[in-house]
Amino acid sequence: MPAPSPLDIPEILDNILSHCNDSANYRSLLVCQRWLNVGLDLLWYEIIDLRPLLELFGELEKKSGSYNYIKTPSFASWQRFEKVYQNRIRIIIIEDPAPNYCSALSTLSKMRGEGPFLPKLHTFQWIDFSNLGLVEPSVMFMNDGMRVFRVGQSDDGVLDQDAFTSYCAAISARMPSLSYLQLGVSPLQIYQEPIVTLMKQLPNLEDLDVPPFPDLTEIFLGLAEVPQIKRFRAISHFMYPPCSILNLSNSSQYIGLAKLQKMDLYCTYPFATKVLQNISSSEMEHLTINSHDPETSGNVCAIISLVATEFSCLTSLNLGYFPFIEDYNILDSLLFQPSAKDMVQMGDLLPILSNCRNISWFKLRSPYPAAIDDNDVEIIAKSWPGLTWFSLCYQPGVLLPEREKRLTLKALSHFSCHCPNMSALQLYIDATSEHIPDVASKEVTRFTKLYRLDVGPSPIDEHAQVAYMLAQLCPTAKKLWLWTGGGWMYLDEIDPRINSTWRTNWNAVKAALPVMLKMQGKIESLQRDLNIERLFR
Repeated sequence: MPAPSPLDIPEILDNILSHCNDSANYRSLLVCQRWLNVGLDLLWYEIIDLRPLLELFGELEKKSGSYNYIKTPSFASWQRFEKVYQNRIRIIIIEDPAPNYCSALSTLSKMRGEGPFLPKLHTFQWIDFSNLGLVEPSVMFMNDGMRVFRVGQSDDGVLDQDAFTSYCAAISARMPSLSYLQLGVSPLQIYQEPIVTLMKQLPNLEDLDVPPFPDLTEIFLGLAEVPQIKRFRAISHFMYPPCSILNLSNSSQYIGLAKLQKMDLYCTYPFATKVLQNISSSEMEHLTINSHDPETSGNVCAIISLVATEFSCLTSLNLGYFPFIEDYNILDSLLFQPSAKDMVQMGDLLPILSNCRNISWFKLRSPYPAAIDDNDVEIIAKSWPGLTWFSLCYQPGVLLPEREKRLTLKALSHFSCHCPNMSALQLYIDATSEHIPDVASKEVTRFTKLYRLDVGPSPIDEHAQVAYMLAQLCPTAKKLWLWTGGGWMYLDEIDPRINSTWRTNWNAVKAALPVMLKMQGKIESLQRDLNIERLFR
Protein backbone atom coordinates (compact mmCIF):
# COMPACT_ATOMS: atom_id res chain seq x y z
CA MET A 1 0.00 0.00 0.00
CA PRO A 2 1.59 3.30 -1.06
CA ALA A 3 2.37 5.85 1.65
CA PRO A 4 -0.11 8.74 1.71
CA SER A 5 0.93 12.13 0.45
CA PRO A 6 1.74 14.51 3.35
CA LEU A 7 -1.02 16.80 2.08
CA ASP A 8 -3.50 13.96 2.51
CA ILE A 9 -2.90 14.05 6.27
CA PRO A 10 -5.31 16.62 7.78
CA GLU A 11 -2.97 17.62 10.63
CA ILE A 12 -0.10 18.40 8.23
CA LEU A 13 -2.38 20.27 5.84
CA ASP A 14 -3.83 22.27 8.72
CA ASN A 15 -0.34 23.19 9.92
CA ILE A 16 0.67 24.37 6.44
CA LEU A 17 -2.46 26.39 5.76
CA SER A 18 -2.34 27.97 9.23
CA HIS A 19 0.76 29.87 8.06
CA CYS A 20 -1.10 31.32 5.04
CA ASN A 21 -3.12 34.51 4.96
CA ASP A 22 -6.90 34.59 4.47
CA SER A 23 -6.59 35.35 0.76
CA ALA A 24 -4.52 32.21 0.15
CA ASN A 25 -6.83 30.11 2.29
CA TYR A 26 -9.88 31.30 0.35
CA ARG A 27 -8.20 30.03 -2.82
CA SER A 28 -7.40 26.72 -1.12
CA LEU A 29 -11.15 26.09 -0.73
CA LEU A 30 -11.33 25.42 -4.47
CA VAL A 31 -8.69 22.64 -4.54
CA CYS A 32 -10.69 19.65 -3.28
CA GLN A 33 -13.10 18.59 -0.54
CA ARG A 34 -10.32 17.85 1.93
CA TRP A 35 -8.76 21.27 1.45
CA LEU A 36 -12.21 22.84 1.60
CA ASN A 37 -12.87 21.42 5.07
CA VAL A 38 -9.47 22.37 6.48
CA GLY A 39 -9.60 25.84 4.91
CA LEU A 40 -13.08 26.55 6.31
CA ASP A 41 -11.94 25.45 9.76
CA LEU A 42 -9.10 27.99 9.61
CA LEU A 43 -11.07 30.84 8.06
CA TRP A 44 -13.96 30.63 10.50
CA TYR A 45 -12.09 29.66 13.66
CA GLU A 46 -11.83 33.30 14.80
CA ILE A 47 -14.04 36.26 13.87
CA ILE A 48 -13.00 39.88 14.40
CA ASP A 49 -15.84 41.46 12.39
CA LEU A 50 -19.49 40.46 12.68
CA ARG A 51 -20.42 41.49 9.16
CA PRO A 52 -19.10 38.36 7.32
CA LEU A 53 -20.99 36.20 9.82
CA LEU A 54 -24.23 38.13 9.39
CA GLU A 55 -23.94 38.14 5.61
CA LEU A 56 -24.10 34.33 5.61
CA PHE A 57 -27.84 34.80 6.05
CA GLY A 58 -28.46 37.50 3.46
CA GLU A 59 -27.56 40.95 2.17
CA LEU A 60 -27.42 43.83 4.66
CA GLU A 61 -28.43 47.44 4.22
CA LYS A 62 -27.75 50.42 6.45
CA LYS A 63 -30.61 52.68 7.47
CA SER A 64 -30.40 55.41 10.10
CA GLY A 65 -27.00 54.15 11.18
CA SER A 66 -28.13 50.55 11.75
CA TYR A 67 -27.67 47.46 9.59
CA ASN A 68 -30.58 45.13 8.84
CA TYR A 69 -31.43 42.50 6.27
CA ILE A 70 -32.90 43.61 2.96
CA LYS A 71 -34.90 40.38 2.98
CA THR A 72 -35.75 38.20 5.95
CA PRO A 73 -33.20 35.35 6.04
CA SER A 74 -34.57 32.14 4.57
CA PHE A 75 -34.77 28.75 6.23
CA ALA A 76 -32.39 27.45 3.56
CA SER A 77 -29.74 29.99 4.61
CA TRP A 78 -30.15 28.88 8.21
CA GLN A 79 -29.75 25.23 7.26
CA ARG A 80 -26.62 26.05 5.26
CA PHE A 81 -25.21 27.93 8.26
CA GLU A 82 -25.90 24.99 10.57
CA LYS A 83 -24.31 22.50 8.18
CA VAL A 84 -21.20 24.44 7.10
CA TYR A 85 -20.32 27.22 9.57
CA GLN A 86 -22.02 26.94 12.93
CA ASN A 87 -19.63 24.45 14.55
CA ARG A 88 -16.47 25.96 13.14
CA ILE A 89 -16.53 29.29 14.98
CA ARG A 90 -14.58 29.15 18.25
CA ILE A 91 -13.51 32.75 18.95
CA ILE A 92 -15.22 36.12 18.44
CA ILE A 93 -13.16 39.22 19.31
CA ILE A 94 -14.96 42.49 18.56
CA GLU A 95 -12.58 45.34 19.43
CA ASP A 96 -14.92 48.21 18.55
CA PRO A 97 -18.51 48.93 19.63
CA ALA A 98 -20.97 46.99 17.47
CA PRO A 99 -24.40 48.59 18.01
CA ASN A 100 -24.91 48.98 14.25
CA TYR A 101 -25.56 45.24 13.95
CA CYS A 102 -28.01 44.96 16.83
CA SER A 103 -31.07 44.96 14.55
CA ALA A 104 -29.68 42.18 12.34
CA LEU A 105 -28.68 40.14 15.40
CA SER A 106 -32.17 40.58 16.80
CA THR A 107 -33.60 39.12 13.58
CA LEU A 108 -31.32 36.07 13.86
CA SER A 109 -32.10 35.56 17.55
CA LYS A 110 -35.79 35.16 16.66
CA MET A 111 -34.98 32.56 13.99
CA ARG A 112 -32.59 30.27 15.83
CA GLY A 113 -33.65 27.00 17.39
CA GLU A 114 -33.48 25.85 20.98
CA GLY A 115 -29.73 25.23 21.12
CA PRO A 116 -26.96 27.84 21.31
CA PHE A 117 -26.33 30.00 18.26
CA LEU A 118 -22.62 29.00 18.17
CA PRO A 119 -22.27 25.81 20.25
CA LYS A 120 -18.45 25.51 19.91
CA LEU A 121 -17.71 29.16 20.76
CA HIS A 122 -15.34 29.29 23.74
CA THR A 123 -13.98 32.88 23.67
CA PHE A 124 -16.08 36.01 23.25
CA GLN A 125 -15.33 39.75 23.46
CA TRP A 126 -18.01 42.39 22.97
CA ILE A 127 -17.90 46.18 23.45
CA ASP A 128 -21.47 47.35 23.90
CA PHE A 129 -24.22 47.52 26.48
CA SER A 130 -27.72 48.52 25.41
CA ASN A 131 -29.45 48.47 28.83
CA LEU A 132 -31.55 45.54 27.62
CA GLY A 133 -30.73 42.97 30.28
CA LEU A 134 -31.61 39.48 29.05
CA VAL A 135 -32.17 40.69 25.50
CA GLU A 136 -28.71 42.25 25.10
CA PRO A 137 -27.37 41.17 21.66
CA SER A 138 -24.38 39.46 23.29
CA VAL A 139 -26.67 37.10 25.25
CA MET A 140 -27.41 35.12 22.09
CA PHE A 141 -23.74 34.08 21.88
CA MET A 142 -23.64 32.58 25.39
CA ASN A 143 -23.30 28.82 25.77
CA ASP A 144 -22.34 26.38 28.51
CA GLY A 145 -18.98 25.64 26.89
CA MET A 146 -17.78 29.26 27.02
CA ARG A 147 -14.46 29.69 28.83
CA VAL A 148 -13.48 33.33 28.19
CA PHE A 149 -16.01 36.17 28.26
CA ARG A 150 -15.08 39.86 28.00
CA VAL A 151 -17.71 42.56 27.76
CA GLY A 152 -17.48 46.34 28.15
CA GLN A 153 -19.25 49.63 27.71
CA SER A 154 -18.69 51.75 24.63
CA ASP A 155 -19.24 54.92 26.69
CA ASP A 156 -19.38 56.04 30.32
CA GLY A 157 -23.17 56.07 30.58
CA VAL A 158 -25.00 54.69 33.60
CA LEU A 159 -26.50 51.25 33.06
CA ASP A 160 -29.87 50.38 34.51
CA GLN A 161 -29.20 48.44 37.71
CA ASP A 162 -31.96 45.88 37.14
CA ALA A 163 -30.87 45.31 33.53
CA PHE A 164 -27.24 44.80 34.60
CA THR A 165 -28.30 42.45 37.40
CA SER A 166 -30.31 40.36 34.90
CA TYR A 167 -27.35 40.31 32.53
CA CYS A 168 -25.03 39.01 35.27
CA ALA A 169 -27.61 36.35 36.13
CA ALA A 170 -27.63 35.26 32.47
CA ILE A 171 -23.83 34.92 32.52
CA SER A 172 -23.87 32.57 35.52
CA ALA A 173 -26.81 30.51 34.19
CA ARG A 174 -25.70 30.18 30.56
CA MET A 175 -21.91 30.11 30.95
CA PRO A 176 -21.29 28.18 34.20
CA SER A 177 -17.86 26.93 33.06
CA LEU A 178 -16.23 30.34 32.62
CA SER A 179 -12.60 30.55 33.70
CA TYR A 180 -12.02 34.17 32.56
CA LEU A 181 -14.48 37.02 33.11
CA GLN A 182 -14.01 40.71 32.32
CA LEU A 183 -16.77 43.22 33.06
CA GLY A 184 -15.68 46.59 31.72
CA VAL A 185 -18.44 48.80 33.07
CA SER A 186 -18.14 52.18 34.76
CA PRO A 187 -16.94 51.83 38.38
CA LEU A 188 -20.23 52.73 40.04
CA GLN A 189 -20.91 51.12 43.41
CA ILE A 190 -24.39 49.90 42.34
CA TYR A 191 -22.73 47.30 40.08
CA GLN A 192 -20.75 45.58 42.84
CA GLU A 193 -23.52 43.42 44.29
CA PRO A 194 -24.48 41.66 41.03
CA ILE A 195 -20.78 41.17 40.19
CA VAL A 196 -20.10 39.59 43.59
CA THR A 197 -23.12 37.31 43.22
CA LEU A 198 -21.94 36.31 39.75
CA MET A 199 -18.35 35.48 40.64
CA LYS A 200 -19.49 33.27 43.54
CA GLN A 201 -21.58 31.22 41.09
CA LEU A 202 -18.69 30.39 38.74
CA PRO A 203 -16.80 27.42 40.23
CA ASN A 204 -14.11 27.39 37.51
CA LEU A 205 -13.39 31.13 37.57
CA GLU A 206 -9.63 31.76 37.76
CA ASP A 207 -9.20 35.10 36.00
CA LEU A 208 -11.35 38.09 37.02
CA ASP A 209 -11.27 41.66 35.69
CA VAL A 210 -13.62 44.16 37.37
CA PRO A 211 -13.99 47.96 37.35
CA PRO A 212 -11.77 49.87 39.81
CA PHE A 213 -14.55 50.79 42.25
CA PRO A 214 -13.47 53.52 44.73
CA ASP A 215 -14.60 51.19 47.52
CA LEU A 216 -13.65 47.61 46.67
CA THR A 217 -14.61 46.16 50.04
CA GLU A 218 -17.58 44.17 48.75
CA ILE A 219 -15.56 42.71 45.87
CA PHE A 220 -12.66 41.62 48.06
CA LEU A 221 -14.90 40.12 50.74
CA GLY A 222 -16.63 38.21 47.96
CA LEU A 223 -13.27 36.99 46.66
CA ALA A 224 -12.72 35.28 50.01
CA GLU A 225 -15.40 32.84 48.83
CA VAL A 226 -13.77 32.32 45.42
CA PRO A 227 -10.49 30.68 46.52
CA GLN A 228 -9.59 29.39 43.04
CA ILE A 229 -8.88 32.90 41.66
CA LYS A 230 -5.34 33.09 40.18
CA ARG A 231 -5.44 36.46 38.42
CA PHE A 232 -7.29 39.61 39.52
CA ARG A 233 -7.43 43.03 37.87
CA ALA A 234 -9.22 46.29 38.66
CA ILE A 235 -7.70 48.76 36.20
CA SER A 236 -9.91 49.66 33.26
CA HIS A 237 -11.06 53.26 33.93
CA PHE A 238 -8.19 55.64 34.67
CA MET A 239 -10.34 58.75 34.26
CA TYR A 240 -12.10 57.83 37.50
CA PRO A 241 -10.64 58.16 41.02
CA PRO A 242 -8.54 55.13 41.97
CA CYS A 243 -9.56 52.42 44.43
CA SER A 244 -8.93 53.81 47.89
CA ILE A 245 -11.31 52.19 50.40
CA LEU A 246 -11.04 48.71 51.90
CA ASN A 247 -13.06 48.34 55.05
CA LEU A 248 -12.18 45.12 56.85
CA SER A 249 -13.89 45.95 60.12
CA ASN A 250 -12.87 42.90 62.13
CA SER A 251 -10.13 40.29 62.18
CA SER A 252 -12.45 37.57 60.89
CA GLN A 253 -12.74 39.35 57.52
CA TYR A 254 -9.80 38.08 55.50
CA ILE A 255 -9.37 38.09 51.73
CA GLY A 256 -7.34 34.89 51.46
CA LEU A 257 -6.76 34.20 47.73
CA ALA A 258 -4.22 31.49 48.48
CA LYS A 259 -3.78 30.65 44.77
CA LEU A 260 -3.38 34.22 43.50
CA GLN A 261 -0.53 34.53 40.99
CA LYS A 262 -1.15 37.92 39.38
CA MET A 263 -2.72 41.18 40.58
CA ASP A 264 -3.12 44.45 38.68
CA LEU A 265 -4.71 47.38 40.53
CA TYR A 266 -5.50 51.02 39.82
CA CYS A 267 -5.46 52.31 43.38
CA THR A 268 -3.69 54.39 46.00
CA TYR A 269 -0.59 52.78 47.49
CA PRO A 270 -2.01 52.69 51.06
CA PHE A 271 -5.00 50.78 49.64
CA ALA A 272 -2.67 48.32 47.89
CA THR A 273 -0.70 47.84 51.09
CA LYS A 274 -3.86 46.95 53.00
CA VAL A 275 -4.94 44.51 50.29
CA LEU A 276 -1.55 42.79 50.20
CA GLN A 277 -1.52 42.46 53.99
CA ASN A 278 -4.71 40.41 53.74
CA ILE A 279 -3.65 38.05 50.95
CA SER A 280 -2.24 34.67 51.90
CA SER A 281 -0.88 33.60 48.50
CA SER A 282 2.55 32.01 48.35
CA GLU A 283 2.29 31.82 44.54
CA MET A 284 2.22 35.55 43.66
CA GLU A 285 4.45 36.14 40.64
CA HIS A 286 3.22 39.37 38.99
CA LEU A 287 2.16 42.55 40.77
CA THR A 288 1.22 45.88 39.16
CA ILE A 289 0.09 48.89 41.19
CA ASN A 290 -0.71 52.17 39.43
CA SER A 291 -2.06 55.18 41.29
CA HIS A 292 -3.59 58.29 39.74
CA ASP A 293 -0.93 60.68 41.08
CA PRO A 294 2.68 60.21 42.19
CA GLU A 295 2.91 58.55 45.59
CA THR A 296 5.21 59.56 48.43
CA SER A 297 8.51 57.80 48.91
CA GLY A 298 7.17 56.43 52.20
CA ASN A 299 4.24 54.74 50.45
CA VAL A 300 6.58 53.28 47.84
CA CYS A 301 8.86 51.91 50.56
CA ALA A 302 5.90 50.37 52.40
CA ILE A 303 4.81 48.48 49.26
CA ILE A 304 8.33 47.26 48.46
CA SER A 305 9.02 46.17 52.03
CA LEU A 306 5.72 44.26 52.23
CA VAL A 307 6.25 42.60 48.86
CA ALA A 308 9.75 41.52 49.86
CA THR A 309 8.42 39.98 53.06
CA GLU A 310 5.30 38.24 51.75
CA PHE A 311 5.93 37.35 48.09
CA SER A 312 9.38 35.84 47.65
CA CYS A 313 8.29 34.08 44.41
CA LEU A 314 7.64 37.40 42.66
CA THR A 315 9.06 37.69 39.13
CA SER A 316 7.46 40.97 38.01
CA LEU A 317 6.83 44.22 39.91
CA ASN A 318 5.44 47.42 38.38
CA LEU A 319 4.82 50.49 40.57
CA GLY A 320 3.68 53.64 38.78
CA TYR A 321 1.01 56.26 38.27
CA PHE A 322 -1.20 57.70 35.50
CA PRO A 323 -1.33 61.53 35.51
CA PHE A 324 -3.11 62.04 32.15
CA ILE A 325 -4.63 65.53 31.76
CA GLU A 326 -3.59 66.54 35.28
CA ASP A 327 -0.02 66.51 33.98
CA TYR A 328 0.53 70.26 34.39
CA ASN A 329 -1.05 70.32 37.85
CA ILE A 330 1.27 67.54 39.00
CA LEU A 331 4.36 69.34 37.69
CA ASP A 332 3.24 72.48 39.46
CA SER A 333 2.92 70.61 42.75
CA LEU A 334 6.35 68.93 42.70
CA LEU A 335 9.13 69.98 45.03
CA PHE A 336 11.87 71.55 42.95
CA GLN A 337 14.36 70.94 45.75
CA PRO A 338 13.19 67.60 47.16
CA SER A 339 14.97 66.13 50.16
CA ALA A 340 16.53 62.67 50.16
CA LYS A 341 13.41 61.15 51.72
CA ASP A 342 11.36 62.26 48.70
CA MET A 343 13.54 60.28 46.28
CA VAL A 344 13.91 56.55 45.70
CA GLN A 345 17.14 55.39 47.32
CA MET A 346 19.13 52.19 47.30
CA GLY A 347 18.01 51.42 50.84
CA ASP A 348 14.40 51.34 49.62
CA LEU A 349 15.25 48.54 47.18
CA LEU A 350 17.47 46.40 49.39
CA PRO A 351 14.62 44.32 50.94
CA ILE A 352 13.31 43.18 47.57
CA LEU A 353 16.82 42.67 46.19
CA SER A 354 17.56 40.34 49.09
CA ASN A 355 14.30 38.39 49.29
CA CYS A 356 12.91 38.31 45.71
CA ARG A 357 15.76 36.82 43.73
CA ASN A 358 13.70 35.75 40.71
CA ILE A 359 12.70 39.22 39.49
CA SER A 360 12.87 39.46 35.69
CA TRP A 361 10.65 42.51 35.15
CA PHE A 362 10.91 45.63 37.34
CA LYS A 363 9.45 49.10 36.85
CA LEU A 364 9.33 51.92 39.38
CA ARG A 365 8.09 55.35 38.39
CA SER A 366 8.74 58.53 40.39
CA PRO A 367 8.56 62.26 39.57
CA TYR A 368 12.09 62.67 40.95
CA PRO A 369 15.38 61.10 39.83
CA ALA A 370 16.45 58.08 41.84
CA ALA A 371 19.18 58.76 44.41
CA ILE A 372 21.16 55.83 43.01
CA ASP A 373 24.56 55.65 41.33
CA ASP A 374 26.43 53.22 39.09
CA ASN A 375 27.75 51.18 42.03
CA ASP A 376 24.19 50.67 43.24
CA VAL A 377 23.20 49.48 39.78
CA GLU A 378 25.99 46.92 39.90
CA ILE A 379 24.43 45.49 43.08
CA ILE A 380 20.99 45.44 41.41
CA ALA A 381 22.32 43.66 38.32
CA LYS A 382 24.18 41.05 40.38
CA SER A 383 21.10 40.47 42.58
CA TRP A 384 18.74 39.99 39.63
CA PRO A 385 20.72 38.22 36.87
CA GLY A 386 17.45 37.09 35.23
CA LEU A 387 16.30 40.65 34.43
CA THR A 388 14.77 41.19 31.01
CA TRP A 389 13.16 44.60 31.63
CA PHE A 390 14.34 47.23 34.09
CA SER A 391 12.81 50.69 34.47
CA LEU A 392 13.75 53.13 37.22
CA CYS A 393 12.44 56.70 37.54
CA TYR A 394 13.36 57.44 33.93
CA GLN A 395 10.84 60.26 33.34
CA PRO A 396 11.35 62.69 36.23
CA GLY A 397 9.43 65.94 36.38
CA VAL A 398 12.28 67.56 38.32
CA LEU A 399 15.82 66.96 36.99
CA LEU A 400 18.04 68.02 39.95
CA PRO A 401 21.28 68.55 37.98
CA GLU A 402 23.26 69.10 41.19
CA ARG A 403 22.18 65.88 42.89
CA GLU A 404 24.87 63.93 44.71
CA LYS A 405 24.14 60.47 43.27
CA ARG A 406 23.46 59.92 39.56
CA LEU A 407 23.50 57.23 36.90
CA THR A 408 25.85 57.42 33.93
CA LEU A 409 26.36 55.28 30.84
CA LYS A 410 28.55 53.05 32.99
CA ALA A 411 25.35 51.70 34.57
CA LEU A 412 24.55 50.05 31.24
CA SER A 413 27.78 48.04 31.36
CA HIS A 414 26.75 46.47 34.68
CA PHE A 415 23.52 45.22 33.16
CA SER A 416 25.29 43.94 30.04
CA CYS A 417 27.79 42.08 32.22
CA HIS A 418 25.42 40.50 34.76
CA CYS A 419 22.01 40.32 33.02
CA PRO A 420 22.48 38.37 29.76
CA ASN A 421 18.74 38.33 28.92
CA MET A 422 18.19 42.07 29.25
CA SER A 423 15.91 43.28 26.44
CA ALA A 424 14.75 46.73 27.61
CA LEU A 425 16.21 49.44 29.85
CA GLN A 426 14.55 52.66 30.97
CA LEU A 427 16.93 54.91 32.90
CA TYR A 428 17.47 58.60 33.54
CA ILE A 429 21.22 59.02 33.09
CA ASP A 430 23.72 61.84 32.95
CA ALA A 431 25.22 61.51 29.46
CA THR A 432 27.18 64.76 29.52
CA SER A 433 30.86 64.54 28.57
CA GLU A 434 31.89 65.12 32.20
CA HIS A 435 30.33 61.79 33.19
CA ILE A 436 31.04 59.54 30.19
CA PRO A 437 33.23 56.58 31.31
CA ASP A 438 36.34 55.52 29.42
CA VAL A 439 35.79 52.09 27.88
CA ALA A 440 38.42 52.20 25.17
CA SER A 441 40.98 50.28 27.21
CA LYS A 442 38.58 47.92 28.98
CA GLU A 443 37.01 44.61 28.07
CA VAL A 444 33.27 45.29 27.77
CA THR A 445 30.52 42.68 27.77
CA ARG A 446 28.08 43.39 24.97
CA PHE A 447 24.30 43.09 25.28
CA THR A 448 22.98 40.26 23.12
CA LYS A 449 19.21 40.80 23.44
CA LEU A 450 18.74 44.50 24.13
CA TYR A 451 16.28 46.04 21.67
CA ARG A 452 15.01 49.09 23.56
CA LEU A 453 16.74 51.85 25.50
CA ASP A 454 14.65 54.70 27.00
CA VAL A 455 16.63 57.58 28.46
CA GLY A 456 13.79 60.04 29.05
CA PRO A 457 14.95 63.66 29.39
CA SER A 458 18.58 62.67 30.06
CA PRO A 459 21.08 65.52 29.56
CA ILE A 460 23.68 65.16 26.79
CA ASP A 461 26.19 67.57 25.24
CA GLU A 462 28.41 65.42 22.97
CA HIS A 463 26.62 62.93 20.76
CA ALA A 464 29.71 61.28 19.24
CA GLN A 465 31.06 60.09 22.59
CA VAL A 466 27.68 58.72 23.62
CA ALA A 467 27.15 56.93 20.31
CA TYR A 468 30.63 55.37 20.58
CA MET A 469 29.94 54.16 24.13
CA LEU A 470 26.59 52.63 23.12
CA ALA A 471 28.21 50.97 20.09
CA GLN A 472 30.58 49.14 22.47
CA LEU A 473 27.65 47.79 24.49
CA CYS A 474 24.76 47.18 22.12
CA PRO A 475 24.22 44.08 19.99
CA THR A 476 25.47 44.54 16.44
CA ALA A 477 22.98 42.09 14.93
CA LYS A 478 19.86 43.58 16.53
CA LYS A 479 18.19 46.92 15.83
CA LEU A 480 18.15 49.12 18.92
CA TRP A 481 15.20 51.43 19.54
CA LEU A 482 16.51 54.51 21.33
CA TRP A 483 13.72 56.55 22.95
CA THR A 484 14.24 60.03 24.38
CA GLY A 485 12.18 62.85 25.82
CA GLY A 486 10.03 62.97 28.92
CA GLY A 487 6.64 61.41 29.50
CA TRP A 488 5.15 64.82 30.22
CA MET A 489 3.11 67.17 28.05
CA TYR A 490 4.87 70.34 29.22
CA LEU A 491 8.55 69.49 28.86
CA ASP A 492 9.62 73.14 28.62
CA GLU A 493 8.33 73.63 32.13
CA ILE A 494 10.82 71.01 33.29
CA ASP A 495 13.83 72.20 31.25
CA PRO A 496 13.76 73.96 27.85
CA ARG A 497 16.88 72.03 26.77
CA ILE A 498 14.92 68.78 26.62
CA ASN A 499 13.26 69.80 23.35
CA SER A 500 16.21 71.77 22.01
CA THR A 501 19.90 70.93 22.50
CA TRP A 502 19.37 67.60 24.26
CA ARG A 503 16.89 66.34 21.69
CA THR A 504 19.21 67.44 18.87
CA ASN A 505 22.11 65.52 20.39
CA TRP A 506 20.07 62.37 21.08
CA ASN A 507 18.77 62.45 17.50
CA ALA A 508 22.38 62.63 16.34
CA VAL A 509 23.13 59.57 18.49
CA LYS A 510 20.20 57.76 16.85
CA ALA A 511 21.60 58.58 13.43
CA ALA A 512 25.20 57.64 14.24
CA LEU A 513 24.57 54.49 16.25
CA PRO A 514 23.39 52.18 13.40
CA VAL A 515 26.42 53.18 11.34
CA MET A 516 28.78 52.50 14.24
CA LEU A 517 27.11 49.18 15.03
CA LYS A 518 27.41 48.11 11.39
CA MET A 519 31.08 49.02 11.38
CA GLN A 520 31.57 47.22 14.69
CA GLY A 521 29.91 44.13 13.25
CA LYS A 522 32.24 44.15 10.25
CA ILE A 523 35.27 44.58 12.50
CA GLU A 524 34.18 41.63 14.65
CA SER A 525 33.56 39.53 11.54
CA LEU A 526 37.05 40.33 10.21
CA GLN A 527 38.51 39.50 13.60
CA ARG A 528 36.80 36.10 13.59
CA ASP A 529 38.12 35.40 10.10
CA LEU A 530 41.65 36.30 11.19
CA ASN A 531 41.38 34.04 14.24
CA ILE A 532 40.23 31.13 12.07
CA GLU A 533 43.04 31.78 9.62
CA ARG A 534 45.60 31.69 12.45
CA LEU A 535 44.29 28.28 13.56
CA PHE A 536 45.19 26.75 10.19
CA ARG A 537 48.61 28.27 9.82
